[in-house]
Amino acid sequence: MISTTPFKLSALLASALLAACATTNAPPNNPPAPTPTPAPVASKPVAASAPATSSAAPSVLIRGRSSKAILDDVVNYRTQQKGMKLKSRSGSRVELSLAMQRTSNPSEARMVYQLTPENGAQRLSARVFQYTHPGTTRETGVEITQSLQEQLLAELPRYQQQAASR
Repeated sequence: MISTTPFKLSALLASALLAACATTNAPPNNPPAPTPTPAPVASKPVAASAPATSSAAPSVLIRGRSSKAILDDVVNYRTQQKGMKLKSRSGSRVELSLAMQRTSNPSEARMVYQLTPENGAQRLSARVFQYTHPGTTRETGVEITQSLQEQLLAELPRYQQQAASR
């Protein structure tokens, strides 16, 4: 049985999400490299209902695509190819979830993709959280974006192009 310490749960979640992120389809020509932002210094528990957004999240600048098209591609990729479930969606934000297996406490990974306007383009950022006891009054969350930053930076450029051109 796996221990429920936050560190071990984070390691388990990171391994699962690494496997989910490992199969990205790189376009034949190299798109511009995403602009990395500084990683957060320490993880802090977050509110269960609405994880906060931060400029420290991995991000990429996308030009010439509508918010709807970008978020449609995120949802399609994460639900159809990675098995995640759509938890919520607005015009500029999507939240997806994935139940974690083989944990002694019910656990769930959540990914939040946020679009913000920037100089006539859209900046897409991604953050990852781990929740224990999801959907209950005991639900608690911890941000684990930093441990998955490289995989997120590899995934985000796929949304710079239309899905049909990948």
